[in-house]
Amino acid sequence: MPGREGLLIAVLMAGLGTRFGGGKLDADCAGRPLGAWALATAQELGAPVIAVVGPQPPAWLSPDLHRVTNPAPEAGLGGSVALAAREAMACKARALLVVLADMPLVSAATLDRLVILAAQHGMAATLHPDGRQGVPACFALHHFAALADLSGDSGARGLLRACPSAALVRPDADELLDVDRPDDLATVIAVLAARNRA
Repeated sequence: MPGREGLLIAVLMAGLGTRFGGGKLDADCAGRPLGAWALATAQELGAPVIAVVGPQPPAWLSPDLHRVTNPAPEAGLGGSVALAAREAMACKARALLVVLADMPLVSAATLDRLVILAAQHGMAATLHPDGRQGVPACFALHHFAALADLSGDSGARGLLRACPSAALVRPDADELLDVDRPDDLATVIAVLAARNRA
């Protein structure tokens, strides 16, 4: 697949899940842990995958999965993105695909499209229903230094605002559902059930 050479995929799972009440990525989601859905989809691309975890990573993670620990997840998403970028620099990756573990419905086709567009445009992002350009997103090598300097809770939002319109992926709204609260998990489970019935 064009663009996959030199790709590193980072699945961010260091968040504290406070709005969920804790233990979010371990919660049952249609028969598997919530966080396992995004991880499995990332692995479908066949590129190296790392998990950016907090000091207490999910117990269901395979011991063979390469992990990078964010020692201060309470400081916000930016720190996890920065750690992923530093790992990409260390392993001499040429592109970094950032995926959030609490977005279980994102498809492998969407991730593939982001990788292809980032190879053409330098970065690619998903266009969310509210109009913002966000993650999942993919970044070429020349953005790694800026990503490695991120901090706070806005993640790569500032950088993604410069994403060209031709590099925006518009998946179905259901794909971009993220789980912040128990009600969100119930919505995701209902979507998965509907897909199984279709």
